Amino acid sequence: MKRCIKNQERISVVTCYLVSHSSVFRDRLTDNNSEVCVTDITPAVFKLILIYVYGGKLPAMDQGTIAQLALAACVYNIQPLVTKASRMIVPKSAEDVFPALVCAANGHCPNLDSHVIKIVQRDTKAVISSDQFLGLDANCLEYICRQDKLSVTELELWRALVHWANKKAVSQNEKTPRQHLQTILPYIRLNTFSSEEIGREVILTKILTADEIMKLITAVTNNEPWELLGICSIREKRELPDLTQDVVSKPSADDLTNEKVAKISHIYDVTTNITKPEGGGSKSLSNFTINTAEKPVEIQTFHLETNPIEALGNQPVYDLKCTITVSKIEGGFCK
Repeated sequence: MKRCIKNQERISVVTCYLVSHSSVFRDRLTDNNSEVCVTDITPAVFKLILIYVYGGKLPAMDQGTIAQLALAACVYNIQPLVTKASRMIVPKSAEDVFPALVCAANGHCPNLDSHVIKIVQRDTKAVISSDQFLGLDANCLEYICRQDKLSVTELELWRALVHWANKKAVSQNEKTPRQHLQTILPYIRLNTFSSEEIGREVILTKILTADEIMKLITAVTNNEPWELLGICSIREKRELPDLTQDVVSKPSADDLTNEKVAKISHIYDVTTNITKPEGGGSKSLSNFTINTAEKPVEIQTFHLETNPIEALGNQPVYDLKCTITVSKIEGGFCK
């Protein structure tokens, strides 16, 4: 047994389970250590990790906790848990994108990136206007500002960022608004502003120094490139995203017969007992459920044709040809 400490809370663990799931814990939980100090996750999240590695069922959690769990799994290199937690917070709109955005910006959650990027690009105004935007960290804002396509003007983005920085400077007063924006400024395209916008929107914020303001105005007025350490020099405006596409694409009914879609579909293990037709021939079954690795899937019809092609001991192997219509998937669309 080892004991892990976080905020002076000692949590006993079974070492073999942790080291079998996490290469990070494998390196830290050596035979010479009786205690390991874990300082980058909360006790509550660490206990969730233990539930997972012990093979238990994770409890119901809010989206924020799931995001913390996914990030902790990233830090400790428990990739199956990263995938499992990420799938629980796949966003569908600007209202529920923030937990996934936190994960995408602060960890390696590749299955979330495409969903987050589409929503951030398509619904930028809704994202930056949300109260939840003000609670994001600098990494999340940098993630947004790195996008080549956004559906707001650079001026709207700048205003939202300044508002965020001023709020942060109040709640975390050890830093100035400029310091809160320091890692984000390299991705804000101030060079696309007009001289009037610079005078009206940038100078008054006191984010930039007087020298930076003068160089920016000179570059904009003379239509010249500029290079200033820590400030974005891109002169082209961001492109607008294609708003005709759905945020999250879903296969159409026609796609079910598409060869390409079929090739990338999952293969499900049918756990339901299916009796083979007497004397060969065929048999149709209906209204039963098969269990998959992710969700139970209710099958409306399942047509089975038997044709023994070989035998393994006393167990014949059959060539199955079937047409499956999915009438219901509990918990959402199955990918």
